[in-house]
Amino acid sequence: MKNFNKLVDAVNYLYEYIPQIVTEVKTQLPPHIGKPIFKADGSWWKSVNWVYNPIQKQLPNGDFLSVQYFVRQYSGYVDLTVKVCLNGGSYEVHPTTAFTIYQEAGITIYTIENDNLVEYDVNLDQWNQRFDADTLVKQAEVINNQAKELKAEIDKVSYRFREALYLPSWR
Repeated sequence: MKNFNKLVDAVNYLYEYIPQIVTEVKTQLPPHIGKPIFKADGSWWKSVNWVYNPIQKQLPNGDFLSVQYFVRQYSGYVDLTVKVCLNGGSYEVHPTTAFTIYQEAGITIYTIENDNLVEYDVNLDQWNQRFDADTLVKQAEVINNQAKELKAEIDKVSYRFREALYLPSWR
């Protein structure tokens, strides 16, 4: 992928903003715990007054970051979906440098019982990880080299026995 570093940046932004957005949304909804917050059609009750604050900014390197999120009810759960769009570059520069990368994640933030909002403990620790493009590329090189070695060993076993021996097939 020609924009691998940008992909890593987009994932890191997603991981950065999820805890902030979860915290923001969860500070708005506690007055409604034990009450219904969604109508039958999935829209908010007027009394909820939920505030949506999208994030749009230009980064110091000239790229543009947009972070959007929404809250929906799914069969007994209230889920928060966070979407990151990172774009930049130019179609006028040769070679083309323009890119747009999307990343998203869904997080359960409450449960619903008898149509009423119920508190749910969200573990935000999983979003503390940050990724480094160079480290990921090195890991991929090691894995690809090991895969080539394994493929060479698998090729030594006749294809007639591979399935019976539960050997993976490599393409």
